[in-house]
Amino acid sequence: LGLGGRAATAGLALITSREVNLSLHGLLEVLILGTIIGGVGGLLLLLVRRLPRLGRVGRGMMLGAVLFLASGLVSWFSCGMELDMGVLPYTLAAVAMVFLIYGVTLDGLFTRFEGRAKSNS
Repeated sequence: LGLGGRAATAGLALITSREVNLSLHGLLEVLILGTIIGGVGGLLLLLVRRLPRLGRVGRGMMLGAVLFLASGLVSWFSCGMELDMGVLPYTLAAVAMVFLIYGVTLDGLFTRFEGRAKSNS
């Protein structure tokens, strides 16, 4: 999500004719926050996996939604995010979609590796 999210942000800036603001500081900040949120997501995945009634896609979407909200709150409080209502709905929809896909993919990969580990033991 870190580098991919930064690339998506740059792409959206180009599409909407806004200035692309890429810096080493910004890239490192995104990578560090992405690593922290990814670690929290991994721990959260272990908890969510105990809810079998949701199914694999449901668990993944729930994980993606929680991570999206958590990263939004971190951005809001740490960066003093400025809201531009003209672009905000499209940006939020694109970023939310990436988080949902990430959650479903992560749950699927975890299920696959978990099944492979059980068959090897």
